[in-house]
Amino acid sequence: VLGLLDSGPVQAVLADTLAGVLLVSGQLEALTALLEAWESWKPVHGVAPRFRRAQLARLQGSWNPAREMLLTCVQELESNGDDSVSAKGSIWTELARVSQGQGEPEEALELLGRAGLCWQQSGRRSGAVGTEVERALVSQASEGHAYLPGGLDEYVSWSKERGLVLLEAKARLARGLCRWDGGSDGAIEDLNTAVFLAEQSGAPLLSGRARLERHQRSGEPVEGDLERALAELQADAVLRGRAWALLRASR
Repeated sequence: VLGLLDSGPVQAVLADTLAGVLLVSGQLEALTALLEAWESWKPVHGVAPRFRRAQLARLQGSWNPAREMLLTCVQELESNGDDSVSAKGSIWTELARVSQGQGEPEEALELLGRAGLCWQQSGRRSGAVGTEVERALVSQASEGHAYLPGGLDEYVSWSKERGLVLLEAKARLARGLCRWDGGSDGAIEDLNTAVFLAEQSGAPLLSGRARLERHQRSGEPVEGDLERALAELQADAVLRGRAWALLRASR
């Protein structure tokens, strides 16, 4: 595939699309090779390859390098007068994930607020929904914050109606966790569906995360689920470590 890519605006869009697919599917070696080829083009097209490089660093747990790259992306967009609010929405969301990984939920929520404003300005509903799902996940994982599961009903239905399977899977993951914390019915059913949808879509990082959360909450864990989660999460340093610790403790 790399041989089909050459410098140019159309090819840059194709490269970014392919990078997104490789990221979701956890193919980090292929993503690294793609980024190296992309970065060799003269000129390098915009901030997109640096943004993808930052996502790669975040998955590897390299928080500070990821943060620095993302901030330079924002600075470059602003210095060039680029008013691409969708690009900024993606960057603020990714920065929020970095902040969450560094144990800064308040900062993460503030960054998601910025991302939400960008997606509203862009008119892209999928981005706005994704931001709210991220907000629910950050709130659920943080002390002193709560996200009512009913607030996610609309986003699950909206994603399902439009066939946005991965977004639905992530929304169900978030709702399942919030339902569990709130003692509401349907928590495990949501987590089961999140695993199924992500698995069927070839998104092992998401299905592995959902399996991991399901394993910790289900009264009757699925046999081999933790081992499978560990295999699916090989590309995510933080969640892989969490799965491995649970697996060792269970033996």
